[in-house]
Amino acid sequence: INPDSITFSSLIHGCAKHGDSGKALFYFNEFEKMFFKIYKSKSDFKSIKFPFSHFNSNNFQTNLQIIYNSLIDAFAQQGDHMSTTKYFEKMKQNQITPTIVTFNSVIDSFSTSGHTHGAVKYFDLILKHKLNPDLFTCNNMIHSFAVRGDLENCNHYFQMMKSHNLQPNVTIYNNLMHCHTTKNDKIGCENCFNKM
Repeated sequence: INPDSITFSSLIHGCAKHGDSGKALFYFNEFEKMFFKIYKSKSDFKSIKFPFSHFNSNNFQTNLQIIYNSLIDAFAQQGDHMSTTKYFEKMKQNQITPTIVTFNSVIDSFSTSGHTHGAVKYFDLILKHKLNPDLFTCNNMIHSFAVRGDLENCNHYFQMMKSHNLQPNVTIYNNLMHCHTTKNDKIGCENCFNKM
């Protein structure tokens, strides 16, 4: 029985859940070896439009996105923004289109590691690629600034979230309240609570 992209995605995701980005990378490399052994050429993945027996989907691009997203998420969970951006770039070099899930993981890695400039850069790329930010995107951005007590940027991304017709959830409000608390702003914190 030959493993498929879901097999490798599950292995990579499982390693990420246990904080083992090294093992996730091992399985990614195993997938790559298998992939290139079968298809020999790295030239143009987008031209492959028919199903292969080694993959359970007719959408080849989606299979590759899943694999890359799993690996990038593994590094994001460790706050390893260097590796997330490395594999984000590798994904683009291999003509695999990043998804909102890809961007969310990269932004999360910058947010987790306290590098707000990187989070902002990749948020701006979401808009440039004409993707719609989702609640995860907005929460990562708000969290990134909330831990720094940067209320101005928290409010900026909160308003941007609303402009994309997204409804705030409890996590968004918790991050806003955390920011107000960091600034010793009891009234602002209570106002957030009352809006929930």
